Amino acid sequence: MSEVYFNKKHLGKTLKCVKRAMNCHSMVLCLGGQEEARTGQAVLGFALGVAGDCYMACVANWDSMPVYQEQYNTALPAGSGIAREVERYTTELDRDWTIKQPRDIREAMELAIKCYSRALELMGTKDISLVKRLANVENELGVFYMNQATALVQKISDNQELAVTAMAGAQDLFNYSRKYLNQGIAKFESISDLANTALLLSNSGRLSRLAGHAAGLQSGQDGDGAEYGGEEAAHYKAAVEYYHQALAVLGSKKTSSQIWDTVSWELSSTLFTVGTLLQDHAPLTTQSRDEVEKAVTEHMSQALKYCDTESVSPRQCMYQTRAAVIHHRLASLYHHSYRCYAQEDNTNRKRKLKQLSELHYVKASQLFLVVDRPAEFIRTVLERAGLVEAQLPAMKGEGARYKLLLQVLDIVLETGVVVAKLVEKEDDEMSDKEEWEEEKKMLETVVQRIQFILLSMVKLGNATGKSKKTKPDRKSSGSVKDSYAAALKCSGKSPTLARDLYSLISKLGEDRGAM
Repeated sequence: MSEVYFNKKHLGKTLKCVKRAMNCHSMVLCLGGQEEARTGQAVLGFALGVAGDCYMACVANWDSMPVYQEQYNTALPAGSGIAREVERYTTELDRDWTIKQPRDIREAMELAIKCYSRALELMGTKDISLVKRLANVENELGVFYMNQATALVQKISDNQELAVTAMAGAQDLFNYSRKYLNQGIAKFESISDLANTALLLSNSGRLSRLAGHAAGLQSGQDGDGAEYGGEEAAHYKAAVEYYHQALAVLGSKKTSSQIWDTVSWELSSTLFTVGTLLQDHAPLTTQSRDEVEKAVTEHMSQALKYCDTESVSPRQCMYQTRAAVIHHRLASLYHHSYRCYAQEDNTNRKRKLKQLSELHYVKASQLFLVVDRPAEFIRTVLERAGLVEAQLPAMKGEGARYKLLLQVLDIVLETGVVVAKLVEKEDDEMSDKEEWEEEKKMLETVVQRIQFILLSMVKLGNATGKSKKTKPDRKSSGSVKDSYAAALKCSGKSPTLARDLYSLISKLGEDRGAM
């Protein structure tokens, strides 16, 4: 009857039937002993499996729980007679009290685990279906506790005054979540379910990332948050190991392409997070700057490895955006290291840093263009221009400086492809205002950079003209002055800034040959 009611979605009546079956089994046990009761164990195990399914169905349809409770409390046909016989031959201590109405979702899942576990004990053999259902519930309960921990950690982020009490609660939730996820992993491994084993290992990685984030918040609260390391680093390291284990279990994408893609994305995200933390909160008290730079490079490069930017998929845009950000961060890292060298230094290491920085800036800008991120595209182009411009003080002749400024100008003019798109956005009243404000700031910066470069070229042209050794090119000098005059008319306060800047860039492109 329990199976019939379950198929009809009468979950309350299903549980009542299983409860009556359990009571009957208790009565047989009391009257006939273990030997007599053993004959009904297989049927009872099946009924408990149905009860476990019923509790999980209650979780999925929790809004209907009042209906199920009413069904449970309604007497079944012949139920009163069965109850009288059970009470006649058993005491309350003899009866099984596994089946009851759950008070909340957590208790419903815990009851499901009890039912499946008891069913496996009664069946006496490894029922793969039961093991899989039990492991699935343990995963669900592990994720349930993880989500509760996430909410507590968010409270710590929002309100530092709650940090001590909330962190203590979060640690307990981490432990509960880890316990159930580990149990689920062990069961899936026992039946060689590779896809689900990998999925739970991935969830364990997510739990470790959350614990790492919480540890970082806590160290910040204690005043030690300036540097990355300690417990925070240990949790993130564990997360990376879990994700690697998940991929190793799968072996290849063929086992489960969806889970493989999910794990690869989570692994890439974790490696990127660690690289970012190392870069932004460098542990310089325990490591040298070169060691930190190497660690950042390794983590970012590994994160890039798992970003499939070429294959067409729902995640392609996310991969491309992530790759663009990683290239930008690597470019900034090499740029910073390059600027740490003295101007007169001309070692291979310094030249290599410049080449690497420029390479990553180019890759970042190309990807930002593909994913339509105008502000980030302009920022990377301007930073690359700054990288080239940093060589200016080391240049010895006015002619060499002038040529270098032309190179810088050429790089800045690369923003024209995005400025053209922003001309349309400027006229669109439906565009995101906050996003447009950021893009407008970048456009203003482009105008300022063009004005500064042209002014520097005008000054160099004048200085070259006054030199006795050099015969001035009047045509070139006049063209640069005209361009500078046009650039000064382009105002960052103009309501048609994008259109004005695009016109300026177009003019400079036409006049570039005469400069």
